[in-house]
Amino acid sequence: MVAEGVFSTGYLSTYCSVEDVMGLLKAFEVSSLGDEAELRERIEVLLPTTRAAVEQAARRDFFWHSRQRIVVDGPGSDRLLLGRMGIWPLHEVYSLEVSGQQVEAGDYVVYGDVGEIRLVEGARIGSIFPAGVQNIVVTADWGYEQVPLGVTEAQARLTAARVLAEASGESMNVAQLRIGDYSVRYASDGRYAGAIKSFVEGAHEALEAYRPIWMAAV
Repeated sequence: MVAEGVFSTGYLSTYCSVEDVMGLLKAFEVSSLGDEAELRERIEVLLPTTRAAVEQAARRDFFWHSRQRIVVDGPGSDRLLLGRMGIWPLHEVYSLEVSGQQVEAGDYVVYGDVGEIRLVEGARIGSIFPAGVQNIVVTADWGYEQVPLGVTEAQARLTAARVLAEASGESMNVAQLRIGDYSVRYASDGRYAGAIKSFVEGAHEALEAYRPIWMAAV
C-alpha cells in the first residue's frame, strides 16, 4: 500500500523538551561541554536529529493529523490495514471513496485502535475493496493529540546518550549503538558506557510498542 497526503504536525517540532533531557543528565558530570546555557544549546541542536531517529525506529510519527486525505492501493480484500503503514490510531473517518465512488458510512466499520477499516456484509460497493493503484481515498483524523509518554522518554534518552558520549571525551575501545541510521559512538570501557547503553536500549524498547501493526484485528 502507498499513502499520500500532507501530514499536519501542529505546533510541535519535537517529542521531548530540553528540560526532559536535562532531567536525565542531572546525575552526571557533563561540565566538559560548557556551562548550563551551553549544554542547553547543545541539546537543542540535537533534538531534530533524535526526533528523526524516533520516527525512523517506529516507522511512523506521533503528531495529530486532522482531516488528512490518505490515498492507498486497493488490497483486493474486505479490509484496509492502514495500521500497517503506521496510520493509527484512527479517531474519525469522515469519508471513504473507492474508485471515485463515495462509500456510505453504514457500509464499513472502523477499528480505530489498530487502524483498520472493514466492509460489512452486504455493502453496496461489494464484499471487497477492489485491487488497484491509489484507487481508495480515506479522509480521517488520526494520530496523537498528546505525544505518548513513552515516545517523549525515548527521544530524551537518545539525546541524553549522545550528550554523555560527547561529554566522556574518551576514544579508546570505541563501541557503537544504532537505531536505524542513528548511531551513538562511545568508549565501551568509559565511565558513562553503562548509562549510554541503558538509554539507547531503553529508547529502542519503548518504541517497539508503536511500530506499525502487522496483524489484523480478528
